[in-house]
Amino acid sequence: MINNDWARAAAITQKLGYGQQLIDLFEENAYDRQFRPFFEALKALELGSEDYLLNVAEEVREPAKKIYQFMNHYKQ
Repeated sequence: MINNDWARAAAITQKLGYGQQLIDLFEENAYDRQFRPFFEALKALELGSEDYLLNVAEEVREPAKKIYQFMNHYKQ
């Protein structure tokens, strides 16, 4: 799994209202492909629904779900 510090920082960034800017930054720098599970978890967090991950490739879904759950729990 990705470093927990990254997940905590992303959760805080999203909670402060900068989630979409972080998503845009990942896309602009091709990090959305390099860190795909993390990126998909971040998108689900921004949308506020784990259901988003049902539309993600199966091999990415489980790691992204774990990252999402960590970020969502930390965000609360």
